[in-house]
Amino acid sequence: MEGIAEWNRREAEEQDKADRAAAQNADEQRAELDCDAGTWAAEPDGAGGAMDAEQAAAVPAATQPTEVDAALQVFNELAQVRLGTLRALGLLQRHQVHFTVDRSCAVSELCDASKAAIDFIRDLTASQYTALDDEALRAFLDESEKLG
Repeated sequence: MEGIAEWNRREAEEQDKADRAAAQNADEQRAELDCDAGTWAAEPDGAGGAMDAEQAAAVPAATQPTEVDAALQVFNELAQVRLGTLRALGLLQRHQVHFTVDRSCAVSELCDASKAAIDFIRDLTASQYTALDDEALRAFLDESEKLG
């Protein structure tokens, strides 16, 4: 049993390292994109400084999150969820935690609500729809309230 627990722990650590590396890489790419969007090269004649109207109009467009940024953020958020669940599992494996009935129910409800949210994200990303409409959001929130 201890060998299996150790193997599971090492697997979780390796996956945790891989997830952290992927999240760090994504954060670096996003920071690079943010940095690129926020800087302006000097004028070719060396004047620098003032932006013309076209450049000024491009600033809001450059600072708005793109579809790639949104997809990257979704990946990062889900990676954080996964890392959090692995940390929770690690804590439960290392410590003999005895929850009160109320806390046990609260943890169960949180797990159910989290699973519902993740299932909804999976369904949304697998569907042909690229945006969450108000009706779908309302249905999800109603379902979440039933679980909570």
